[in-house]
Amino acid sequence: MEEPKKTESGRVLPLNGYHSTAVMIEAISIRSMPSVVLTVIATLYFINWAQAVLLPLVVALLVSCTLDPIVSTSNAFRMPRSRRRALNKTRGIILV
Repeated sequence: MEEPKKTESGRVLPLNGYHSTAVMIEAISIRSMPSVVLTVIATLYFINWAQAVLLPLVVALLVSCTLDPIVSTSNAFRMPRSRRRALNKTRGIILV
């Protein structure tokens, strides 16, 4: 019969090859810490840099989703296109 393998700390690994959570946590060493820190710093820097692009996109998306039901109802009343445009622009300005 095959003898179970052990980790450096003496924990027994399961025979099916899957590691328990404790063994996975044990696998994180001090060598991986600089990588984690650099990844966090890079992510924060990217968010700060992308804020100028992402914020207007999110606001535009929210305004678009807010105006969609209004545009749909004005289409249902079969108003002339020029009147719908003026009405929707006015509503958009009021929302902002």
